[in-house]
Amino acid sequence: LGVTIFYWLQYTGVSYTTATNVSLLVTLSPIWTTLFSRRVLGERLARKQLVGIAGAFIGALLVVSRGRLDLATSRNDAIGALFILANTLAWAGYTVLGKRAIETRPAFFVTAWASLLGLAMMVPPLVWTGGLRSGFHLTPGTWVAVIYLGIVCTAVGYSLWYYALQSVTASVASTSVYLEPLVTAILAMAILGERLHTFTVIGGVAIVAGIWTVNSPPARGRAGIELGRGSAGRA
Repeated sequence: LGVTIFYWLQYTGVSYTTATNVSLLVTLSPIWTTLFSRRVLGERLARKQLVGIAGAFIGALLVVSRGRLDLATSRNDAIGALFILANTLAWAGYTVLGKRAIETRPAFFVTAWASLLGLAMMVPPLVWTGGLRSGFHLTPGTWVAVIYLGIVCTAVGYSLWYYALQSVTASVASTSVYLEPLVTAILAMAILGERLHTFTVIGGVAIVAGIWTVNSPPARGRAGIELGRGSAGRA
């Protein structure tokens, strides 16, 4: 789910539709994760956390779309959208099942075996389509990109993801995905010289506020306050 199917669905979807459409649809992933984790893991979210997820979701849409929430509707875009929707479901399943797996195994152990099994499943179609031979003709720059993706984005990124899942629920961890479009926008300004848009600022504030709301500790209830007063009085 997290390697073979996930990447096949992702890159197939990208080949059919625009990157903007993909970015908009990927924001559904934390929602599926929340629903799956409630069903499979029995996780529950407080009303405040649900509000935070909704706020971060809206903020991510604003950052990606810059206020224009209309998806392209050509036949290819529709096909691409279906692949990306399936991709978000695969990632949600990977996260929820991974949360259960790391309860009894180290995060890096689970990451390594998932990657190895994913690689094994990729080899047969790679050989069948002739993709294995084309890898020997990549340019040095492309090889650098591939190595970076393998080490930083996969080995390090996936391991950090499972380490995070050891400390928080799958629902809470998945909300951090909404930071991706904000970080992308900031890097695009710093590296590519792209202009800062008003909706990027508004969406960024909504994302940060939403994630802070999801992860902030619950307020002490009236019972706790009264208990503290009673103890102080007895003292």
